[in-house]
Amino acid sequence: MFVGTLRRLQDCGFSTKETALIMGITEATVRPIRRTAKHRLATAMGYRTDHIPETDKE
Repeated sequence: MFVGTLRRLQDCGFSTKETALIMGITEATVRPIRRTAKHRLATAMGYRTDHIPETDKE
């Protein structure tokens, strides 16, 4: 649920900073959650995750 909410906020165009403020977490927490979600989705879809960068950019 937490990752889904994060994803919906970012899909709606909210920045990392805005998402963190809305959810009551730090910006540093948003990035690893987003990165983990990307890896899990790619794995579930059968894609390799070695091409997904470990750093996120807005």
